[in-house]
Amino acid sequence: MKKLIDFLSSLHFSLWLLTFLIGWFVWAIVLTASGYFETFQQMNNHLMPDWLSISRGKSPLIRFWFFGLCAIATALGINLIFCSWNKFLKMTARRMNRPAMLMLAIHIVFGLVILGHFGSLMVGFRNANVRLRQGESFELQNEYRVRADAIHFVNDVSVLTKPIKAMTSDEFSFESNFVEVSLYKNDLFLKSGRLSFLKPLVLDGIQFTLKNFTPPVSGGKTGANSSSAGTILFVSRNPAKNLVLTLFPLMIIGITVYLVMTWKQPGYQQYSSRPSGGGTK
Repeated sequence: MKKLIDFLSSLHFSLWLLTFLIGWFVWAIVLTASGYFETFQQMNNHLMPDWLSISRGKSPLIRFWFFGLCAIATALGINLIFCSWNKFLKMTARRMNRPAMLMLAIHIVFGLVILGHFGSLMVGFRNANVRLRQGESFELQNEYRVRADAIHFVNDVSVLTKPIKAMTSDEFSFESNFVEVSLYKNDLFLKSGRLSFLKPLVLDGIQFTLKNFTPPVSGGKTGANSSSAGTILFVSRNPAKNLVLTLFPLMIIGITVYLVMTWKQPGYQQYSSRPSGGGTK
């Protein structure tokens, strides 16, 4: 039993898991290039329970990949727990030295960060394709509702027939095109704000990300400065987000402090280990 615990807490086991994890992600890249891009995109657009329900009976290979990823993550968690217990708790019980205590704290924070990432897959909500036109509303979970107050599109809307990656800076202004939205709960106004490309908006813990604009409906206005364009938003709520964003910098700071505390100049160990006095033979 002790040998098993020593193995589960060993750096050797950690390195094998990390190597396997890298290979697992490389396999995901290969699968994406082999026609599974939309399946992975669908996975990203839903919470884990929702995606597992939607994909039931479909894409068994991607489901196998996902469960394999969960297995690797679980093994890394086991390694983290046993490493903290077997190496650091025993060490600090014998000698309360600050570097060991700091490394134990780093391991605990790292575990909380991983749990936060896992929580982001399980709780909250995601709506990946909220399509709105000016004045329209969309019902969200937990009795929230988002309304598109204004859609500012200053370019010629005919450019919206192109993929966004094919648009040039002359055809599409990333700075001047934006959407103004309002958030309601139980039909009571909460907050409002503006979002544009690469500038998401957070209202009451709900993040709104502008994915794209859509062309006007048949018979709508066309031409520059048209307000007939629609929009596509990615709306999500992640209760664990603030926890992760707070703990991750703390973990980086802790690692930096640990390196400073344990750093020694080259040759220090050799010099300090020499016996005092004596001469050369």
